[in-house]
Amino acid sequence: MSSTRSVAPDTSSASPTPPEGDAEAQRAEQREQWAEAAALWTGFSPSSRPITDRLIQLVHLGPGDAVLDLACGTGMPALVEAEIVGPTGRVLGLDLAPEMLHVARDQAHERSLQNVEFRVISNEAELSLPEGEFDAATCKHGLMWMPNPLGAATALRRALRVGGRIAVSSWMPPRGHPLLSVVPDLLDQHFGHRRALDPGQPKEFASEESLVALLLGAGFSDVTSEAIAIGWELAASCVEYVEDEMADEEFLEATKGASREILEKLRHEAIERVRSSAGEGPPLLDLRVLIASGRKLG
Repeated sequence: MSSTRSVAPDTSSASPTPPEGDAEAQRAEQREQWAEAAALWTGFSPSSRPITDRLIQLVHLGPGDAVLDLACGTGMPALVEAEIVGPTGRVLGLDLAPEMLHVARDQAHERSLQNVEFRVISNEAELSLPEGEFDAATCKHGLMWMPNPLGAATALRRALRVGGRIAVSSWMPPRGHPLLSVVPDLLDQHFGHRRALDPGQPKEFASEESLVALLLGAGFSDVTSEAIAIGWELAASCVEYVEDEMADEEFLEATKGASREILEKLRHEAIERVRSSAGEGPPLLDLRVLIASGRKLG
């Protein structure tokens, strides 16, 4: 389900750029984290396919188009875009993590795609591309991690031809979802440990207004926003989800010294709680995804 509206907020709400030293430190941290996640990240593609499809719809892709996908990761939506634009079109995917692009290239080879290229970048605001080269640009869940999102959006606009379209997405982190609280609540109950909020959780662009302000601040026109709801598969089964949570570094530290019997009891209790919330199928998280789109006019 989605809702769409035009928004014209004060563009001063667009995210400020941090000092370059801080920005480089953030990029280095992101590069390291995504390198570690690369091998597992393709498993998230099925859950996020509705987002990919909506981004592609909003930029009106057709055969022969040239498409730029920033923060392409392991290849979504770049690979789907390459299939749509066909052999007369081309897609360029950019990312700061070489390990993610290794996976993307393997995926392109498996799909026999010859019209997609993947390149490593060191700075999201400096893409080293000719002006006006692309018909469309996408960025799926990338801007919220970037130290200079306004610079990135501005660079995307520069790379688009006049009339070219952009679509970007972000998500609102779930709060208070029962599935996410099962294992932390058991840790608190049995070990007196309360899990802290992840300090790395992105907070930017958690509202339609902020995402729209970013595109307006970068110079885009006809900017609109919408929100869509998706079911995000946390794991293939309730058992797998609990076991993944129990393998987490913080969980292992909090339960250090606990007997096997206590840990097994906690495991069974967690599985039962997850099943009572999710049923017998894969545990799904209800997420709200924010999407903004616009055009380059002049």
